Parts: sequence; C-alpha cells; structure tokens
Amino acid sequence: QGFEIRHDLGYPYKKKIDIPADFAGRRVLLRFDGVYSYARVWVNGRFVRDHPGGFTTWECDITDLVSPGATAWLTVEVTDRRDEISYGSGYAHHLIGGILRDVWLVALPPDHISHVDVETDWAPSFKDATLKIAAGAKFQAAESGRMEFTLLDKDGRRVRLTPSKLDLTASLPTGEILCRVKAPLPWDAEHPNLYTLVTRLETGGKTVQESRQSIGFRKVEVAGNRLLVNGRPVKLRGACRHDVHPLLGRRTTRELDRRDVLLAREANINFIRTSHYPPTRAFLEACDEFGIYVEEETAVCFVGTHRQLPEYNTISFTQDDPSYTERYLGQLREMVSRDRNHPCVIIWSIGNENLYGSNFQREYDWVKAADPSRPVMFSYPGKVPPGVRATDILSLHYPSFKGDLEQYGLRAAGFSSGAAPVIFDEWAHVPCYNATTIIEDPNVRNYWGESLKAFWDSAFESDAMGGAIWGMIDDVFMLPGSCVGYGEWGIIDGWRRRKPEFWHTKKAFSPARVIATSIEPPPSGRPLAVPVHNRFDHTGLDELTLRWVWRGKPETAALPGIPPHARGEILLPGRDWKAGDTVLLQFFRGPVFIDEELISIGARPVNGVDSAAGAAGQLAVENLADGWRVSGGKVTYVIDRRSGLMREARAGGSVLIKGGPYLYLRTLKAPEAWSQYSFLETDPRTWRAGKVGIEKTGDGKVKVRTEGRIDGLPVRLRYIMEPGGGLTVDFELEASPEGRPAGLGISLDLANPAWLEWERKSLWTTYPDWHIGRPAGKILLGPGAGKPYRREPAGNWGQDAWNFFLQGINPPEERAALLSNDERSLKENILRLRLGSGAGPGRLSVEADGDRAARLKMSPDGGYRLFVLTAWDYPDLDWGNLTRPFKIADHRRGRVKLRLD
Repeated sequence: QGFEIRHDLGYPYKKKIDIPADFAGRRVLLRFDGVYSYARVWVNGRFVRDHPGGFTTWECDITDLVSPGATAWLTVEVTDRRDEISYGSGYAHHLIGGILRDVWLVALPPDHISHVDVETDWAPSFKDATLKIAAGAKFQAAESGRMEFTLLDKDGRRVRLTPSKLDLTASLPTGEILCRVKAPLPWDAEHPNLYTLVTRLETGGKTVQESRQSIGFRKVEVAGNRLLVNGRPVKLRGACRHDVHPLLGRRTTRELDRRDVLLAREANINFIRTSHYPPTRAFLEACDEFGIYVEEETAVCFVGTHRQLPEYNTISFTQDDPSYTERYLGQLREMVSRDRNHPCVIIWSIGNENLYGSNFQREYDWVKAADPSRPVMFSYPGKVPPGVRATDILSLHYPSFKGDLEQYGLRAAGFSSGAAPVIFDEWAHVPCYNATTIIEDPNVRNYWGESLKAFWDSAFESDAMGGAIWGMIDDVFMLPGSCVGYGEWGIIDGWRRRKPEFWHTKKAFSPARVIATSIEPPPSGRPLAVPVHNRFDHTGLDELTLRWVWRGKPETAALPGIPPHARGEILLPGRDWKAGDTVLLQFFRGPVFIDEELISIGARPVNGVDSAAGAAGQLAVENLADGWRVSGGKVTYVIDRRSGLMREARAGGSVLIKGGPYLYLRTLKAPEAWSQYSFLETDPRTWRAGKVGIEKTGDGKVKVRTEGRIDGLPVRLRYIMEPGGGLTVDFELEASPEGRPAGLGISLDLANPAWLEWERKSLWTTYPDWHIGRPAGKILLGPGAGKPYRREPAGNWGQDAWNFFLQGINPPEERAALLSNDERSLKENILRLRLGSGAGPGRLSVEADGDRAARLKMSPDGGYRLFVLTAWDYPDLDWGNLTRPFKIADHRRGRVKLRLD
C-alpha cells in the first residue's frame, strides 16, 4: 500500500529465495494465497504460469527449475486489471494491486495427497453421523497406495471410523468412502465442536505423507423458508466484513483475522458474510474454532451495476462474455476446493449485486454439482429470468427497518418474501455517507442503535433467515499522501477500536434478551420473576451462568432450561425487594460475557435537574446606553437594545452565556448526488430584530420580547429571567421552510465551559464508560486527543477530535479548537445537562424531562455554541434505517428551560 501504480501495467517483485537442502527428492511448489489481480511468475528467468483473480490460493510447481541447497530468483509480475471482475480497486477507491496474502514454499513427496474433501450427515435422530471422505493422490514413483484415516476428538482420543481405509492406484487415483461415526458432538455456532481428521498416505508399506485438518459434524438444509443447521432453525445475526487495515491496506494478518472473529463473537454476531471475496484460511480457521457461520463469496462484484466511474462501468458487462468464463469459474473452483471442509461455511455466494448472465449460471451449476451440501446464493436474484434456477436463497439488500422492500421485481413485507427463503445480507447500513452529520454530530452513530434493534426484533419474529449489518470494519486506507476508501461503515474502526455501533450490535443481537427492565416489587421474601426470551438457536438457557448484583452483593444463580427461541422467566431468590432497588443481571457462557441488564424494582427513578423554586426577591432592570442590565441575587444579564438578545449572562461571578438565544433550524436539502447530503442551518449572524421590549412582572421576574428574522424566517422570541436563576425561552417560527427538518430549537453562545455532565433516558439500561450514548457522564472539555496521521491512536474512539478520512490528513495545529466525538455528540432525551465554568462556581443547566436534546459545537470565534433542541431527527441516515420525521408546523412553537446558578 502506498506505491502509486496504474491499471494494466505490470509491476515486478523480485526476490532471491533459498531452496532448503532437505527438499531433495521432493516436489517443490510455490503457493500464493492472494495476488491482486493478475500475476505472472518466473523462476530463474523461466516462465512458470500466470493467474487471474486476487483473493484465492493457487500453486506453481517449480521442481524442475530449482536445485535443493541452492538459491533461486523468484519474479512475480503483478497487473491491476481495469476489467477485473472483482472490482477490488474500484470500491477500495485506490489501486490495490500487489501480493496481498502469504506466499509459501512447499515440499511434497513424489507420491502425495492431492485432496481430501469431507461431507457430514446425520441419521434421522441426529445422534449418529456419517462422514463421507472423497480423496485422491498423485503417484509419480509408486503404482498404488493406501490412504488411512483417523479421527481424533478435542482431547486427542481416537474416534472409531468404519471403514477407515481407501486404496488408490496410479490409474484410479481418486475414490471415496462413507464412514459411520457413533454419537459425535455436533458443530454449530454455539457449540463449535471440532475433530481432527488425520490422513496418512502409504506406499510400499511406508507412510510417505500425513495431513491434518479440523472438521465438524454439521448439516445445512433449506426447509421451506427456514435455514436449518443440524435440523434446527437458525437466525443469522451478522455483519459484512472486508479484509482491511489503515496501514496494511486490503490485507490482514493471522492475528487480525483471529481478533476480528473474537470481536464478532463479543458483539453477539453469529454470522459473517465475506464481502466481496474469499477470506484468508486463518480467518475461516478462527470461525471454525470460535463458532461463526460464514457466507463465503467469490470475487465477482458490481458486474453491469454500481461501478461508479465510466472507466470501470463501460467494461463491466462481462456476465455473458465467454472470454471471461474461465475467470469466473477458475477462482470459484479455487475457493470451493480450498474451503469446503470448513464447517463454518454454510452458504456459497457466487457474486455481489450483479446482472445475471450465462457466466453466473455456469457458476451456480458448477457449485451445485461440486458441493450439493450447501445452499448457493446470487445477488441480485431479481435479475434472474423467470423459470431459471440460479440461487437457492433470495439475497435482498437494504429493506426498511420494518422489513419492507421491493428490489428488481422481488418483494419483501415484514421481512418475509412469501414462499421463497430470504436473507437480508446487507441491512442496517452503519452511518457512512452522511459526512456532514458525522462530523457535526457523531450521535448519529448512537441513534443508529434504535434502528438495529427495530430490525432484529422484527426479523427474529419473521420467517427471514436473518441479516448482515453493512458493515463490520471501517473501509479506510491511510495512504502516505491521502486517506481514501469507501467509508467509515463499521461497528469497529480499522484499528479495531469499538465504535458506538458495536455496543448497540451486542445489545440488539443479544441471544439472552431480558424482556422487561422495570418490574413491580413482589412481597418481601418472594422470588423476583424476570421475563426473558431465549434467542439462541441450539442452546438452552440453562447452559448459561447468571451473575446478579443486588444492593452491592454479587451472587450467582442457575438458569431455567428455557429452550431455544422460547420465552420464560428467571426466578431470583426471595429477598426484601423494595421499590427503587436495582438488580444487575449478567449472562455468561463459560468465560464469554453475553449481555447484562439493569432491572429497576418499581418505576425507574428519574433524576431531573435540581429545580428548586426560584429565590424570593426581585430582579432589577438598569438602563444602559445600548441595552439593559438585569440583576438580582447571583445572576446578571446584559440585554442588547437593538437585537433583544443577551450579550452576557453571569452566575456566581462567572460569564456563562455570551450571546443568544437564537432560533435554530436545520433542514436537509435534496441530495446533490448519490448519498451526498447537505443542510441549511440558521445563522445567528443574520438575526435582525424588528421589535424589542422588556418588562418586569409582578412576581419579580423580567420578560424580554423580540421579533425579527433569521435567514429571512420570521421569528418571535420571549425569554423570562427569574430571581433564582431560572431562564425560560419560548420561540415561535411563523413560517415552515422547505426541506426535511433535522433539528429545531435554540442556540446560545457560551463562554468557555470547563466541564459537561448529563443524565438522559437511554436505549439500553447499561453502557460501557466509553460510549457516547451512555445514560450519564461527566467529561472535562479541553483539547481533543491528538493522534498523528498513520499512527494507531492510544485513546478510545470517543476521544478522537479529528477525522482524517472526512476532514483531511492535516488537522489544525490548535487542537484546543476541536471537540472530541464524545464532547460534540448530541445528548438525546436529557433529564439533566449542566456545563460548569472553569473560572468560578457558575454553571448553566438545561432542565428537561426526557423530551429535549442538547449538543456543543465550536463557534466561529473559537468559543462554544450550545444547541438545545425541542425536535430532532437524522433524515440522512437513510438506507432503510429508522428515522423519526417531524413537521415544522407541528413544532413551530417551543420552550426551553435553563437555569444559571
């Protein structure tokens, strides 16, 4: 990554390699795990072979070109083809040509194993199993040989196979046997039981080669609209994953592959789609080990569809071109032959979002003949002509959060497609293309959590197989001179830091779902009944451990045997339960933390802002040359006579407000291009008052009225100041401008607050401390976390104050002018929000009852601007996600309550 190349030009790699002396008498091979996108190989100046396709494993036999104990020159010429059927460089937004994956030097005996393919099945009772082994050998010295198979369990104990031997000859070098296996442990995503199959090839009574591979006893079926694994319906709660790293580019390491699988499991993901190419061998091995279902996709993408630049699109219509057929079939054969023994792979995909054609039909036909044990998918299935069979499962992308979609003649309603089985293997798109909002208000990532919850709650109750979030990891590449990619569409970033969407995924996908989080107290000493939904597919709830904490005392409890997909109750032992108590429930599967919920006994307490009655007394009004000074007790306001707005508000000797209140309105303009959004926002500098008035009321308060226009919109403002520091702002917008509203309320220019704290109603009852959507928090306001470009950041995602992908690779030197993601994200549904001065005891509070939202922004003069919203939405979230549209006409009058003390 970082070397500038051009399409359709060959770029050579050259390396001197040592051929070990003990390779003598053996076949010597070079094994490439992925070279993008067209490679030619020479050894010692002699051409060996070429290979199209960038993400599959292929080999070169170089036995006759090298000498064991000597060195050899290896040359690999790499060409990034413009017409590459995977479109890998196109959607990476830079040319990725190169050796992406490992290269191996392999030695094999003259007589060696060519392949060992396994397929498992179950007896009707799903107790005993069969293991079909199709194997072959290449004979160059011997005329015949025998393969002997041994099956070992996880502890290395031998499992009886009957039969266990296969005799082969040079003239008949392949064969198969069907072995009976007594009561093996099944493999599924919740019980990833693996066995080791040992294969020994003997010739002349001697073992010449031994290989080992992990296998699992797992059967996949499509029955009606359901996907069955080992005879039981499964719900796929998934994500789409790319190989990506900010510095490594379109490649990963074994450590990153394993880490991604563990992060997926932590997020309660049980399914990964390998968009849009086969993954590494190490990734699938980790999915086998830890239990993740995989839809493995061959590298054919956007054929005739979404290749955005003309230079790619005009040459993308290869679906019926016979000159491309071998490209389609070659990499498909390599994918299936390498990965067919992985139990994690439950679906083959023959391409992403393509136009149907004869090359895709040949792919489908070949896979069904080569491996009938798995269903096959094609996207877009609506492009397949009526009466033609080219897919076993409908792959539909981006339904609404209600499960409704019409796509190329196919229709889904409530996540059901009628008679056909369906999976939504792209849905709930993570915020990505709405760059303006992401920079301005990162809370859109927190808001997305409600969308995913709506998706999964509805889909789980439907007959859909499930879905996959787009996507799992941000697709961003930090090149030396620019930061490029498709976008920050992951629940984790490229450094593998958890983003706000990660926790929402863990919670929404939780297979141990607590149904009620507020429960009336039972009589003292009686058990507390907690309703739950077991959303596991193969796990009874009693396989989990419950840890619960009441009044600071942790305890553990056994769980009832609620079967998969069923509802029931957890009974906590009798205690002296009191209204206002809370109980923390934590679910574990072995050492793995599944979920937690904070249960309120009785109504959940609401801790609003301390709204003590205003202090007795009067506010005094003093005439100034250009306005008025209003003072009393600890508060002082200076009002501008011309604008009717505050120039200053003090409390406790500290300046808290430097301007406002201003009417704030944010509306979405029509997208200027595909997924490019912009907004119109009222600018406080355009405020022009037509009428200003001030009066004292009989109860010691002072009322200011001002009428005028902001950005041409007629507005009435009234704010009432109280002796105890209360400040009520009423606004009325007399017109409803065009555009879909995204926010309506007021804004205030602040002095430099030192800290921000809040309590709010939240989607979930618990959050990690780093999450921007946590229900309560206090943060110090100050310089954002500095992170040099192309260096892994030390802090969590919420501490970032600059986005290299969206804002450029050269942040301002003055980091104090930046707010972190945590500081500038909207705090929705607030109960208490306060900002405190660093120069004294003064603080500004927003008083609310869960029906207001507030956020901070740096104002043009380098100070802070506070927005308090009475209505808000994220209309640019798009892609079927949940939004809450509102009409300005229904909210044109609003009230905001503040307090200075």
